[in-house]
Amino acid sequence: MSLVVSEVLCYLQNNFGKFPRGLLVTTVSGFYEEKEVSEAKSLLYSTVKKMDITSDDVPRYKKRQGEQKNRGDVEDIIGLFEYFDTKQLSLPVDFVAKNLQRLPALSLSDVDVYKLAESVKELGNQMRGLQEAVGSVVQAQVDGSAVRTTSTDSGLADKVVPETSMSTSCVNFAQLMKDQEVAEQWFKAKASTEAESKKRLIRKITGGKQNTTVKAVDSEWHLFVGRLTPDTTEDDVRGLLTAQNIKVVNCKLLPKKEEWQKNYSAFRVVIYSADKDNVFEADIWPFGADVRDWYFKSK
Repeated sequence: MSLVVSEVLCYLQNNFGKFPRGLLVTTVSGFYEEKEVSEAKSLLYSTVKKMDITSDDVPRYKKRQGEQKNRGDVEDIIGLFEYFDTKQLSLPVDFVAKNLQRLPALSLSDVDVYKLAESVKELGNQMRGLQEAVGSVVQAQVDGSAVRTTSTDSGLADKVVPETSMSTSCVNFAQLMKDQEVAEQWFKAKASTEAESKKRLIRKITGGKQNTTVKAVDSEWHLFVGRLTPDTTEDDVRGLLTAQNIKVVNCKLLPKKEEWQKNYSAFRVVIYSADKDNVFEADIWPFGADVRDWYFKSK
């Protein structure tokens, strides 16, 4: 299998399936220039074309234009990777990066932020749909309560006069709940009970006094430390932190299960919680090292 240099395809090939599709599209289209993404897309499609795949459902090359061209090209690249993953096919080449500084950083915390943003967006869409439904109900009630009156002293045509003074533009919740007649059709405000009004606020502090006769148990803090050179040892990491007066409870080299992981060393480091902020000083670590809180999967 041959190696082909392309930072864009290297990044997507190695992160596809590890992060949400939308997060990858946003990250790559925002990090790389339009020309880089376009060249990467052409390179990938030309590679696939040389494979002579007989199936007719291979995604076709789409010529994108407009303001969303960069994002659309990234979606096409990921779509092709998804096709190969679904069909259980393998590309004849591996894409590699010549300049590691041209690879954007993504962490599991970014996934949480992305999911939160997606949830907020979905909630906003649901609220807009509910608001439109409420507006339709209110409009129907206004139209149904209208009565016709005929002018007796003029030759004007019949006019429709609403029986209620509520405006037809009242379609938001703030205005809707101000109208007493309509509010009764929804719900009445629930009066708070005496017990609820007397709920006691639970206070909490973290002690900070030193040299006391009563001691507290110092909790541990777990870290992931990666992107170090392959020859880095556990003693090297211990010594690096000890020199900064940070006590290491445990340091363990993570196993290298994938072929690409052999190019780096990564560790699970356990320190005391008192140093959980000190350990995130950038000057402590070598340039390019990846240091972040350890991610625990929920059971």
